[in-house]
Amino acid sequence: MATAHELHTHENDAVSKGSRIVAVAIDGSTHSAYALDSLFKFNKQNLATLMDEQVEKVNKDLHAAREKMRNRNVKGKVRAMFSSNVGHAICHAAEEEKAVFIIMGNRGHSMLRRTVTGSISNYVINHSKIPVMVCRQNH
Repeated sequence: MATAHELHTHENDAVSKGSRIVAVAIDGSTHSAYALDSLFKFNKQNLATLMDEQVEKVNKDLHAAREKMRNRNVKGKVRAMFSSNVGHAICHAAEEEKAVFIIMGNRGHSMLRRTVTGSISNYVINHSKIPVMVCRQNH
């Protein structure tokens, strides 16, 4: 019997030199089956479309934030940041802008989920050099 660390391979499973390898975690759930199916839908055109949609959404969100500030006669800067460590990016941007206070939202994840996946607001609270206020919307 195979151990948990052994891979079951076949002759035709060999990857050609220079190929990119993608790991897909499968646990038998419908979610992992969907993840595997999404791999087959992936191509350069789909990626370009997804990126264009994300850029459009970011620009729309930035515009909405600018309008909300303008309508309330609040002067300020609206800027987008792209980072694999969002909490760090928020702290860094606040320092760059010489902010004296950070206000941010909270998704309201459970303690277990925050422990497993981390929390951006927890990161900012623990790493910011200035005061942070976290606002949680009640549902």
